[in-house]
Amino acid sequence: MVCWLISYDVFDARLALILLLTTLWAIRLTHNWARGWQGLEHVDWRYVDLRTKTGLFFPIVDFLGIQMLPTVLVFIGCLPFWLLASQTGSTPNSAAMLIPADLIWLIIGFSALWLEFRADNVLRAFSQNPDNAQQVLDYDVWSWCRHPNYLGEIGFWLALAIAGYIGSGSLYAWAGFVAMVILFIGISIPMIDKRQLGNKSKYAAYHERVPSLIPRMTRAKE
Repeated sequence: MVCWLISYDVFDARLALILLLTTLWAIRLTHNWARGWQGLEHVDWRYVDLRTKTGLFFPIVDFLGIQMLPTVLVFIGCLPFWLLASQTGSTPNSAAMLIPADLIWLIIGFSALWLEFRADNVLRAFSQNPDNAQQVLDYDVWSWCRHPNYLGEIGFWLALAIAGYIGSGSLYAWAGFVAMVILFIGISIPMIDKRQLGNKSKYAAYHERVPSLIPRMTRAKE
């Protein structure tokens, strides 16, 4: 990406801003993983569940579902980078110009990063308190929706899609965003909700009261 930025005579502000957004996203993601890393012996509960459910077929599920699928999804999600870089190389003057519509994805993208960062920190503080083992995190951004971290992640990929579409006009820019929405709504969120409903008795009330992703305009009655 840096090579793309410096390989053309005209500076592409949109490409530079999307690179900044993605760099900050990667730093947040890596930092959150690193501070919670428990060592090589730790295995994510999702993988343990999949191994239990799939048995002898787990190596296939592991390769296709755990290793390949996320790689393919991220590749598709990054298509806006390629679309923007291709436009910059062919028509640098038009591709490099920001327009008022760019403000949309900038607001969405950086707001999404803030939401993910906030959700990470609140969850970490909550989880480190042993008294909260059977409690449900239902305050701060976690009172807006049950999965604010996923809402922020979806917002990030939406920002990339909008930027890619504005800069290229190609509908392919939306492919990654659509794929990510399907992943979170169809797989990630149901898995976490099912686990929480089985492990915490108070989660059922929280599940009923608080929306999954899109915050309500009015607060639900307790």
